[in-house]
Amino acid sequence: MYNRKTGQIIVEIPKNGSRSLVAAAEAAHGRKSFAGHGHKSIAEVLALMPAKLLERVGKIEAVAVIRDPADRFRSQLAQYMKIKRATLADALAACEEQSHIVFKPQKAFLDTGGANVGVKMYAMQEHLEAQRRVGHATMSTPCRINYGEYSIPHHIFYEERAEGATIHLMDDLVLYSALFPLTEVE
Repeated sequence: MYNRKTGQIIVEIPKNGSRSLVAAAEAAHGRKSFAGHGHKSIAEVLALMPAKLLERVGKIEAVAVIRDPADRFRSQLAQYMKIKRATLADALAACEEQSHIVFKPQKAFLDTGGANVGVKMYAMQEHLEAQRRVGHATMSTPCRINYGEYSIPHHIFYEERAEGATIHLMDDLVLYSALFPLTEVE
């Protein structure tokens, strides 16, 4: 989605706290200040923006929250199991059905289509900073975000994941590790 006044794009990536980011931006600027809601790439949002806005603003900034892909997958499983009271097998099947939306690689949402867009990326743990970047200075905690441990064992992600989504996992792991390298703890 984009801000009609500033041209700032909020990249809505599924399972990355984008609802909280949108809520923060709307609290700061008003709901009517935004258009183009939905899980779209930067290029898709740019295509929705009026030419006059693009001309007036000049350089466009996009804000995105990037999440560890394993956490992203476990979040979807946990949410589905909680809402539907489903078994793990049913939740995995549902995730496969929704994989074209929920597990689209995060880097696909960052595609600018070659446009000159400055993309500011935040790790999930930096969500409050991302909220400040979109204009909301007073939100104390992100809503609808679970930073805690999930009851789904980590190995399930790797061993029982639907085969078709494996490439997405690898793309996201490359993106995430390039943006937020692990540091050794002494």
